[in-house]
Amino acid sequence: MWKRLALLTLAISVVLLGLFAAGWLKNPVSLLRTENRVAYKHIVQLKAKLAANPDDHFAWNELGFYYRQLKQYPEALDAHARAIALFPYHVDFRLYRSDTLATAQRYDESLADLESLEARGYVRSDRPNELFERKVNILHAKRDFLAAERYILSSFDSRDPLHWELLGATRLQQGKRQQALNDYEAGLRIDPARISLQLKLAGLRKGGDR
Repeated sequence: MWKRLALLTLAISVVLLGLFAAGWLKNPVSLLRTENRVAYKHIVQLKAKLAANPDDHFAWNELGFYYRQLKQYPEALDAHARAIALFPYHVDFRLYRSDTLATAQRYDESLADLESLEARGYVRSDRPNELFERKVNILHAKRDFLAAERYILSSFDSRDPLHWELLGATRLQQGKRQQALNDYEAGLRIDPARISLQLKLAGLRKGGDR
């Protein structure tokens, strides 16, 4: 048993040294986290897959996703760029790149990706608010709450509880508590069962900032 364990440890060490030497592994210490070990495992598999078929656009995009998990943003963005170059009209590839840019705190570039999709009239029938919500979330991450409020109001749909929820959250971040409370209440009148709105409203009434 101990001999097999030693051989397994040696094999893992050889793989990790290979990854480090190839430049795929930037921070060996990060392997202490389980989710990072899973990401490295996928990266190894995807690299092998791409070695056999370098035109696999889905594999490139997935590789970007796992590099993002490891905070290796240049490698992630390079992989996303390869996917987009191979399949320029695949919307999800641009959304993944936008997510990676936002995670890397390159907010303006992330927003530019979303705005290019908006300009093309991109809308998913199953997620009609996708670009709208993503853009608001990026503006929140950028701490530009005034711009977020202006954007929400520029395309506001008073029949949509999500719009009220995002408007309330944005106003609350600017200290507009009463307006936020009114927005949450308006959203709940449209959809009384919306849990996220119930929680936000309850937190605000208790004096919190949810």
